[in-house]
Amino acid sequence: MIPPIIVEEYGNLMFFRSAAYAERYLEPIDVKNEEYKAYDGIGRRLTLGVAKKEARFFYGIFKDTIEVVTVRDESGADAAAELRQILRGFLEQFGISWKSTEEAALETLIEQAIQCVGYCS
Repeated sequence: MIPPIIVEEYGNLMFFRSAAYAERYLEPIDVKNEEYKAYDGIGRRLTLGVAKKEARFFYGIFKDTIEVVTVRDESGADAAAELRQILRGFLEQFGISWKSTEEAALETLIEQAIQCVGYCS
């Protein structure tokens, strides 16, 4: 999996420096509801999932099971063309014309989009 991790949600894009950042930021309920599509920095589709994890609270005295998001590169499906189209539409919202991005490399489109919205923390 090559960073950045790109997550699309209803036309909006989120960019993460790593899968670990995405796993901490994304909501398990949204993953369960299939609201996201995820890609890596070279356009491979990523699989988002939800796993159960034991967590300790209040100085480790109490424990409970929580749900956490997982990001995996299990499909290996090349979706670079799909991601290019998503990025081009996204950049158009920021005044970057569809025509000007026609020949742009995927890496360039990703960089332009990150410049527009930055990384999610």
